[in-house]
Amino acid sequence: MKVLLAMPMKVMLTASSIVHALELTGCVVTTCDTECEKSLRTLVPKAIRHDFDFVLGCKRGSLLKPFLTLRNRRPDLPLLCWNMDVRPRLKDYGSELLKLFAMVDIMFTVAEGQIPAYQQLRDMRPTVYVPQGCDPRHDNRFAYRNGEGRQSDIFFAGDYKRKRDGRAEFFSELMGRYGHRAWITQGKLIGREHAVAVQRAKICLGWVADPVNAMRSQRDCKILGAGGFLLTRRGVGIESHFKIGEELEVFDTPGECFEKIEYYLARHEERQRIADAGFKAAHERDTYEHHVLTLLWAFLEWRDAA
Repeated sequence: MKVLLAMPMKVMLTASSIVHALELTGCVVTTCDTECEKSLRTLVPKAIRHDFDFVLGCKRGSLLKPFLTLRNRRPDLPLLCWNMDVRPRLKDYGSELLKLFAMVDIMFTVAEGQIPAYQQLRDMRPTVYVPQGCDPRHDNRFAYRNGEGRQSDIFFAGDYKRKRDGRAEFFSELMGRYGHRAWITQGKLIGREHAVAVQRAKICLGWVADPVNAMRSQRDCKILGAGGFLLTRRGVGIESHFKIGEELEVFDTPGECFEKIEYYLARHEERQRIADAGFKAAHERDTYEHHVLTLLWAFLEWRDAA
């Protein structure tokens, strides 16, 4: 298939991982950088001049205008959107993005529990759960150099100051308990830098933003893919993706988290066994290639039905 991909191509690795996964499945991919105004202006001309099977966009309000133009000028060209962000309510995305989500032919979301809300927004048109995955080129066990990265007992990379889901209070208490033994960073560690930090940590923490609606943290697959031991806040439905206690560990309360930190810090062999199983699971069933195949099959089913 021929795909026109409209995503941020330079500001994050996700778009690169999706391109690579699409190419692994045999797709021919042309890109348009949504963060570059000059590149974005080429979206409509490219889509009109070339014979693409579909256009795949993401959560960018800047895509609404060109997508509406394509809907009028190329009504036969399927428009798809893959939203890899999660907010507690769809209305939190704002009117422009909601219009984009509502107009596309197929909506893909990493938030499985929000599908009913998407269906209502989209008049019951197709909305499909497709999570992010690990990219073995970046999320893997690397032979790191002496002094590369930082060794830690506990590692977390992400927005640890957010108050609305309880994480600010949790991480404040955690840092008070473990001090310099914990590396909690607001900065964006990506690619090899993140993978090495994961490898050098004894315990990698995960945090699911919504404990009520089914979803996964995007960092889970990256931590497991890099061979880290993952202890994450329990998300609804996580048991359908991973074997708890065998491929990763979960906690429901801060107290339970601290107890499990102490338990696993004292048990290197058990911790390593779980990390090895999680690494295997991530690379055997949770890569971007696996999830892009889900996306492509959903598109083919929709196209055949149409």
